[in-house]
Amino acid sequence: MSIMRILRTNMHRYFLMYLVVVTAIIYAEPRTGVQEFAKLVTIFKKRYGKEFVDMAMEDRTRRVNQTLVHKLSGQRPNAFLVHSYMKEIAQIYGIAWDPDEVTKALGQRFDTPMALGGASSGV
Repeated sequence: MSIMRILRTNMHRYFLMYLVVVTAIIYAEPRTGVQEFAKLVTIFKKRYGKEFVDMAMEDRTRRVNQTLVHKLSGQRPNAFLVHSYMKEIAQIYGIAWDPDEVTKALGQRFDTPMALGGASSGV
């Protein structure tokens, strides 16, 4: 394998990694409000164009890491996770708290998102 071919292969690989990072920053900017991201997005828009930035903000290229997409989605945690955390905190602070009683009182399933204000989501 020639040196030029190795360099082209490595350059292509690094460009793809760079593209993933750029796309992630553009995707995260409107969801985080980080000022530095906003400045970078302005630079990326000048360099790569408005269409690329718009595609990255909506993740139409599917290059944004799915963990990042999930973390920035703003979805409320499911009831099981919240109750597990609350039970652990109650144990640490010596508080007698039974999540089963709370769940029965709410009539809420554990696999549904927590309802706002502690009310049942009706699911």
